[in-house]
Amino acid sequence: MHVTDLMISAIAQIRRKKLEKILDNKDLSYIQGYDLWITKRCNAKCFFCPVIHSISEKADLSYDEVKKISLKMQEDFPNISSVGISGGEPLLHKDFERIIHFIKSDLKIPQIIVYTNGALLDKINEATLKEIDEMYISLHSLSHYKDIFGTKSLNHVLKNIKLLDGQNKEKTILSIGLSKINEESFEEVLRFAIEEGVKNIDIFPIRFEFSSSYRLAKNLHLLEQKLNWDRIIEVIKSYHHELNIHPSIRVLKNFQIFYTKKKTWKYPCSSPFHRLIVDYEGKLRLCCGDLPPLGNLLEENNVRDMLLKESTLKYLHMALYRKGVCKNCVFAPDPDPWNKIKNKTVNMIKGAFSKESEV
Repeated sequence: MHVTDLMISAIAQIRRKKLEKILDNKDLSYIQGYDLWITKRCNAKCFFCPVIHSISEKADLSYDEVKKISLKMQEDFPNISSVGISGGEPLLHKDFERIIHFIKSDLKIPQIIVYTNGALLDKINEATLKEIDEMYISLHSLSHYKDIFGTKSLNHVLKNIKLLDGQNKEKTILSIGLSKINEESFEEVLRFAIEEGVKNIDIFPIRFEFSSSYRLAKNLHLLEQKLNWDRIIEVIKSYHHELNIHPSIRVLKNFQIFYTKKKTWKYPCSSPFHRLIVDYEGKLRLCCGDLPPLGNLLEENNVRDMLLKESTLKYLHMALYRKGVCKNCVFAPDPDPWNKIKNKTVNMIKGAFSKESEV
């Protein structure tokens, strides 16, 4: 066994014991953030999207509903420091700017993350852009854009990204989902990022979810199992000195092992232990689509009760031990211990230098 695998196994055991203690003590102070899906509407038709889209504004959470949910989450989880805004396409929401301002200015949330396809960025005012801390823009390919997104918006999206100023480009992450359609062309996005001064890239394999099975039934051959991981990893390696690419090469190799050898992640999924999801109907979820909702925040008063139900604790145990539907999930993959050690060392050195300069 590789020494890195031994470290991962050891870290997994330590992490699992910590999370088990949280469960045993029914300690909910670990919740530090949530993602809010504010609409089911979208201006794209991505072949893999788990959302059954609607064209009606009734598919949106109203501003008052968003406010009610956010205040309830803030009351039950005072440690929340991050809120993600997603959809559908969140920029379609008529109150998008009001929602961002309320969460940032009224609730004083330090980090707001927005997930968008970028087609409506030119409609957002500069003040709102300043209140957003991270902005994930889906851009899986240039030459196969229409095949993936089902729209002809590519030129407009690229123009919107080009028009972002330097500060907004620093907070932008180009998000690339890998499938058979773009495994040969995703490099175009990396070249575009370098040309436009966007340094941050997030790469992930598009995966099957029960909630998107209706859409993927005819497209299973396009998903991650068939990807040429050797080539993908070599391409990403060649750009690591110019771009901040997440995840690390080691984690990408773990993806490769998972899909080619059908191995289960040994590392427990900690995602539902620190970040929750509230969907466009106000339903509270532990993860994106594979587990059923825990309850509805627009109808039930106590979020904590939903999380301490016997069925919820059962789902959390599944995440801890990678059982049931969690067994085949690659979200929250094995950590890269070498990368963590390197980053900690760099930060320690930076901290030492900054203290010296202060003196």
